[in-house]
Amino acid sequence: MHQAAGILFARLAIPVDDALARLRAHAFSHQRAITDVARDVITGHLHLPQDTA
Repeated sequence: MHQAAGILFARLAIPVDDALARLRAHAFSHQRAITDVARDVITGHLHLPQDTA
C-alpha cells in the first residue's frame, strides 16, 4: 500500500496522505480490497487520474 502511495506521490505530485486517500477511495468506490488496488498501481495495471479541479 505504501509503495503504491509513493508511486502516486511521484506520478501525480501530490502529498503522500492524499495518495493514500486516493487508494482508499478508489478501493471503496469499486468495492475492491485496497491491497488489490495497490498491487494494480504497482504493476502498472491501474493509473489513477490527476485531479482536474
